[in-house]
Amino acid sequence: MTAAADWAAVGRRLRSRINDLKLTKAEVSRLSGISPKTLTGYMDGEPIVRRDKERSLCRAVDWSDDSIERLSRGEEPVGVQPGPDLSEVELVALVMDLRQRVEAIEQRTSAEHRADDAEAAYKAKLSQQSAERTGPLQRLEEAEGQQRAG
Repeated sequence: MTAAADWAAVGRRLRSRINDLKLTKAEVSRLSGISPKTLTGYMDGEPIVRRDKERSLCRAVDWSDDSIERLSRGEEPVGVQPGPDLSEVELVALVMDLRQRVEAIEQRTSAEHRADDAEAAYKAKLSQQSAERTGPLQRLEEAEGQQRAG
């Protein structure tokens, strides 16, 4: 921060930003981790000397991390682009759509597992049947081999 920073102007812009976002001091305090008393001081023009508080306050009001420093130099803050502003109805519709998609994926996955299990059971049965048929043949071949040897 520069020594000639206009902290009163920074405080006014901060207060204006908080009002524009329709936030309360308590909300900004909670979002930033800065006590309400300290926040009020900043809004009244007290210097912000700790860089971590400056960054957390910027983030709480959707400004880039260097926006308060920019304001202190007489420059404009840089806003962070917010995500889409969805209504409660739109959010519920989005959640319902996602839920349906997840259920469809679960059903396909479950069906694939059932098919894999059925295929594995079929292969096991074939292997068992093959072993059952091979067993007598092996015994016959062993007996023939013993007769030749003996």
